[in-house]
Amino acid sequence: MSDRPTTLEPQPDPHPLAPTLQRGSVVGPLQRPVSTDRTAPDGRRDAGASPRAPTLERGSQKQARKYVNVGAVFDSLKCRDVPKFKVQIPPLQQQRAIAGILGALDDKIEQNRRTAQALERLARAIFRAWFVDFEPVKAKAAGATSFPSMPQLIFDALQRCRKRSGGIALMAEIILTQSEANALIAMEKQRTSEARSDFPRGGEALSLPLESADRREQFLLDVSRGRIDLRKVKMQTRGRQVVVLVRLDLGGAPHRNPDDEEVPVPHLHVYREGYGDKWAIPVPAEHFRNSSDVWTTFEDFLRYCNITRPPHIARGLVT
Repeated sequence: MSDRPTTLEPQPDPHPLAPTLQRGSVVGPLQRPVSTDRTAPDGRRDAGASPRAPTLERGSQKQARKYVNVGAVFDSLKCRDVPKFKVQIPPLQQQRAIAGILGALDDKIEQNRRTAQALERLARAIFRAWFVDFEPVKAKAAGATSFPSMPQLIFDALQRCRKRSGGIALMAEIILTQSEANALIAMEKQRTSEARSDFPRGGEALSLPLESADRREQFLLDVSRGRIDLRKVKMQTRGRQVVVLVRLDLGGAPHRNPDDEEVPVPHLHVYREGYGDKWAIPVPAEHFRNSSDVWTTFEDFLRYCNITRPPHIARGLVT
């Protein structure tokens, strides 16, 4: 049996229901059509062709142009002309090599698809456990010292669950009391390093660590800027890694409070027990001199949050 390239010559098909060669078939050393589902047109296996041989186009564009019918809306070929094509078929050994590579890629794609599905199911399960069933909170209330999938730092920050009248506890209610939040907001904060940063440009964000004067509390200062509207800026401080204490929004859309009151921009979010940062108030004029000036507002925000030794941030082209 030769492994040389095979030329497909016009020949009658033995199957009465397939008078022409089927597009997408491959040919082995026996020089007869083999369907890509590994069976011949008459339903029998072809022992001469690779089981996973790739699909080959029947004929080349050059040959097709010899028989193409023009003049209608679409160019076309007559079925009786298709068997006249002569096609070079790769040797069986080469077919098997190509099929092996494509088969391995198919297997990898399928494996990746199953992995993605498994990760999505896992993410859904974690989300439901954390934010719907509040399982970490229940575990903490039962005396557990950790919870699977939850970082230890976040679990340690959870307080005992105080249920509302409907029996549902919100994460914002659990993490901090109002007195704790007020104490963190008023606490003197300072930079943790002498590293220097640039104020975010369009589409950029910055997150810098802070600490209390006695270094017992850790904070984060976040600043981000809109990609298109450069006056759309968000500044916020976080305590206990995840709790937004104060957030200032410049530009963007108005905010709607839980009581349905709409607060225009710019506005200030201050932590409120039971609601987290869901409540906003107009920017207090006694603390913010000129909210249309981004850099001046940033300096006022640092003072409002009692950041006495702020990180080194270069102003750049901020106005």
